[in-house]
Amino acid sequence: MASKAQPMNLGDMINSNFVIFLDAFNAILLPKTVIEAVLSGTIEQFRTELAKLKQSLVAERGSSYTALLNEADAIRDKIHASFIHFVNGYMQCNDAAKENAANNIYHAAKQFGLSELRNTKRTAQTALVDRLLEAVSPTSYPAEFAALTELAGSLTALKAANDAYRQLEADQVNHNSEKLKYTTQEVRSTIIPKFRAIVSFCEIMANEGVDPEYGQLIDELNALIDQKR
Repeated sequence: MASKAQPMNLGDMINSNFVIFLDAFNAILLPKTVIEAVLSGTIEQFRTELAKLKQSLVAERGSSYTALLNEADAIRDKIHASFIHFVNGYMQCNDAAKENAANNIYHAAKQFGLSELRNTKRTAQTALVDRLLEAVSPTSYPAEFAALTELAGSLTALKAANDAYRQLEADQVNHNSEKLKYTTQEVRSTIIPKFRAIVSFCEIMANEGVDPEYGQLIDELNALIDQKR
């Protein structure tokens, strides 16, 4: 089956969602050492433009991160809820191997506030998700990840959303009130082609079977896009 990123009209996204989405995509890129090496120049340019975009957005909003953090938290909650739904669904799927795998994942994850996460303080949520991701890993549960093939993508999307929220918190703390150097619209017009160039190259390399990382990135990007719909 060909690796292909799902269509997504970035031009129609509001600025805050646009930043959150690209932040999550950047988080997906970080562990991909092969892609980082091959596309180092393009990725560096992408990250430079992403930093400019954040600066311009914050300046336009009067240096307020409140709305951005609210939106990032809502996205994280939605992806976390999707993970719970995924596990619960396979616990009653009439496939013994998948049911057993889902039960094992559920019991490993339940101590980290499966249904209570939204009622937990945001700073505590970030730490809980970190601990969940550390506990529920392919290293700890190889058979379960093999049985539930979508599990890795679900957790990758959750990690990306959690990291995006953490980064926004850090940006809020470290923010200084520099004068606006770039308009949001200017940066949007330059970062979208770089994002598309990275994705298009990875699609080509994935379909040529060059390295598994390329297909993994496309799969994880599609999982992220699904969560944004």
